[in-house]
Amino acid sequence: MKAGSLMPSGPAVVREAVTVIAGAVLAAFVMYQFPAVKAWVKRAWE
Repeated sequence: MKAGSLMPSGPAVVREAVTVIAGAVLAAFVMYQFPAVKAWVKRAWE
């Protein structure tokens, strides 16, 4: 089995990292803009 088939390429890792970071930033922005969403998330974790 070749190591290349197990490890993703560099650009694929960067693409996934950017996607995760963008999702976290978007979620933070939505929670900042809509206090009701923030309260809903807080209640869900209690």
